[in-house]
Amino acid sequence: TNITIKVVCDTMLDSTLPDPFSRIVKVNDILMAVYNQSCLDAGYQSMISQLSKTSWNDSASEGGRQWTYQTCVEFGFFQSSNSTMQPFGNNFPASFFVKQCADIFGATFSADLLTNGIAFTNSYYGGEMFQGSRVLFINGAIDPWHALSFTSSPPNNNSFIFMSTTAHCADMYPDSDSDPQELTDARKKISSTIGEWLQ
Repeated sequence: TNITIKVVCDTMLDSTLPDPFSRIVKVNDILMAVYNQSCLDAGYQSMISQLSKTSWNDSASEGGRQWTYQTCVEFGFFQSSNSTMQPFGNNFPASFFVKQCADIFGATFSADLLTNGIAFTNSYYGGEMFQGSRVLFINGAIDPWHALSFTSSPPNNNSFIFMSTTAHCADMYPDSDSDPQELTDARKKISSTIGEWLQ
């Protein structure tokens, strides 16, 4: 099962479920089934403990720790509650994530380290003056990460695809009969573009 925005929204709007709480429970059930879990441990300290593990034999080695590290020292694009244009209150401001970085990786991880790391990342990779070639920027409007990408006219004759009905990594999911047409079209464009580059 692909856990797409549509799957989550359809579940949250399912009028056969009696109330919003029952619907979020159903979303959680779907997630746990996909990840073969029987219990959701949502405790902060459990998450910190898991992401602090460095053994190759631990599930943190599957990418969660590495991604968190990159976010803490290179990207800093946290999905926080700082904006007033969201329904979740102010329970997880950007400072929460900076603290999380320090709790996982040590006290040297601070807002200053992150600010300097982001500046270095943008300088090293070009930021808005990106100079790479043969890059296809693929974004979905529902994905908060699209704000960090090119959604029109990337520099250096690179290409982009911007889909209004998809989110993070939708183009990498297996094809489905329920895919929006623009996603099907995007996959075709990705294939043909890469095919041209390889000739």
